[in-house]
Amino acid sequence: MVEELPSCADIDADAVPFTEARPAAELMARMASGGERTLLSRHGKPVVAPVSIADLQALQATSKGRR
Repeated sequence: MVEELPSCADIDADAVPFTEARPAAELMARMASGGERTLLSRHGKPVVAPVSIADLQALQATSKGRR
C-alpha cells in the first residue's frame, strides 16, 4: 500500500518546484527516494539540512507534541 503524500498547502513551509532547483535535482531525488540525509554547507560549515517529507512530518509531529 502506498501512503498518500500531503499537498504543499498541508505543510508549513515554502515550496520550490524541482525545475527551479535543477542544479540540486539529482541530490533531492536521492534524498526523497532513499531517505538519504545530506547537509548543505557554506565555507565548510553546515547551514541547511533538507529533509524528506516523511522526516518533515515526523519533526512536525514531535514539535506539536512539545507545545
